[in-house]
Amino acid sequence: MKLNIQARGMTLTDAMRGHVEDKLGKLDRILPGEVEAHVILQYESARHGATHFAEVTFRVWDNDIVSKSEGEDLYKAITEVSEQVTKQLRRLKEKRVAHRKGGATVRTMDNPEGTPAPGPESLEDLDAFDDVEQAPETKA
Repeated sequence: MKLNIQARGMTLTDAMRGHVEDKLGKLDRILPGEVEAHVILQYESARHGATHFAEVTFRVWDNDIVSKSEGEDLYKAITEVSEQVTKQLRRLKEKRVAHRKGGATVRTMDNPEGTPAPGPESLEDLDAFDDVEQAPETKA
C-alpha cells in the first residue's frame, strides 16, 4: 500500500508517520495489489479546545473507501480511522465473495436454509395457465 500523508495545521513527525504506516499497513492482507491511500491529518485550535482530525481515502474494487474521525488525541483518531476502514473493507470483501460464490439469489431469498424453493415439476403442473385463452395469430 502506498500512503500519501498530508498534515494540515501541524508538522508531520516521524512518530505520526510511523503510527499511520503501522495501523494502515495491516490492510495489505485484505487489499489486492498496489493501492494508493490518501491520509489527511489535521489540527484545529478553537476556543473550546484543540481538535485533531484524521481522514483516509482510497479506491479499491471500483468503490471509494472514505473514513473520518476526530478527537482530542491524534493517535486515537488514527486508530479509529484504521478500524473503520478495516470494517468497511471486510464488509465489501464479504459481499464480493458472496456474490462470486452464488450467495443469496432471488430463488433462495424465501428459504433461510439457502436452498431453492420447490417449484413445479413441469408446466402441466401449473393450474393458473389452464384458463388462459390463446391469442389469435396476426399476420405481419
